[in-house]
Amino acid sequence: MKHILRASFANRVLFFSRVAWVSLAFGVFSVAYGQQELAGESGMTATGGSLTSRNGMVELAGDATALAMDGLSLTRDELLVVLRQLNAIPSQDERIVSMSVLTNGLTPYQQRGVRMMLYHFVRQQLLLRAARRDGIVVTEADRQEYVRGWQESHPGEEFEAEERGMGGNSPLRVSREDIFMIYKWLNAQLDEVEIPEAYIERVKAQFQQIEKTFGQQAAQEREDFAALADKAELYSDEGFAKLAREYSDGVEADRGGVVAGEFTRSQIAEANFDQPFDTPVGETSPLIETPTSLRFIRVLEEIPGAMPGEPSRYRIAQILYTKRAMDEFPDDEAIRKDLKYQLQELTTARLILKLAEEFHFQCPLIPDLLNLKKFKEASKASAEPELLEDEGEESSADDTSEEEPVSSDDAP
Repeated sequence: MKHILRASFANRVLFFSRVAWVSLAFGVFSVAYGQQELAGESGMTATGGSLTSRNGMVELAGDATALAMDGLSLTRDELLVVLRQLNAIPSQDERIVSMSVLTNGLTPYQQRGVRMMLYHFVRQQLLLRAARRDGIVVTEADRQEYVRGWQESHPGEEFEAEERGMGGNSPLRVSREDIFMIYKWLNAQLDEVEIPEAYIERVKAQFQQIEKTFGQQAAQEREDFAALADKAELYSDEGFAKLAREYSDGVEADRGGVVAGEFTRSQIAEANFDQPFDTPVGETSPLIETPTSLRFIRVLEEIPGAMPGEPSRYRIAQILYTKRAMDEFPDDEAIRKDLKYQLQELTTARLILKLAEEFHFQCPLIPDLLNLKKFKEASKASAEPELLEDEGEESSADDTSEEEPVSSDDAP
């Protein structure tokens, strides 16, 4: 069964070490957002006398108000025109359109795209109104700071005017100067966000526990793999092949550990960090350990050199265990930076909700548009293709070419 439990545990711990170590102590900053349940695989449900899709979009008449806030009001038809001009409505294969339940003429995929883009546009409009309310004045130093930040997050790209909207009289237009104003206002709100030392210590303690558990598991795995040396099957061709199929991490495990190609003894030694390799034909090596792996190698056949003085080459099989390693533990500053980023995201979400109330925001088209959880779901789903490939085109995990080169962790 090829160490299913071992691989599962290692993958889970690696995930924690790379991604979730911040989240472990971040629950205290969670914000609860009310969420309306939208059921029905058919795509529509009745809500207050209106038809609502499972993506939260309400079927409106063309002249009905779809989006409004102080100084802005758009009907459904006006808003859809603006969104199309902004390329905010993704294109869709006609086959999908013909099979879909449409809401306001949009497929579920297009609805998710509209939701994601409209969330960004509304967020910008609310922040811009707050910046103008507070009389934010942008200086040249502010502009340069923004450009530096943009270039750091877009390495290798040339900074251009950050226009949002179709220009001219677009009601959702946000100019570059507007963006500078938004950036300055929002930064002033977020600069006050601080992370208590207690939360940094909590993250460190939880990460250290994961690290300890990982180390204990790795030690047990090494002991279990080394114990294969006590199995009689390891010392026969047939038994070795059986153990390779069951225990090896190598790409050649399914073919009994037989490594594609033929190798000289010096090549085998080089692949094992220059450890000498002198195991005779028909025998199995002792456990070979390197900084990255453990392996047993069985020498199956010798192929004499074709020319005088040319070294013999060997056909071999291996049982490979690849050592797992955790990422380096982040320092306090890295923890603080990541925690602060997440707290700033939640703080911004709170600000947006407050501004929505202040500027009398309404979106009858998508009543729960500012639900952050819904927005993230739409962002993820809008990137997923809805047209499935034919099953016959799917690649098989068992299709492994004998001619493909093998990496140093898979080769002996």
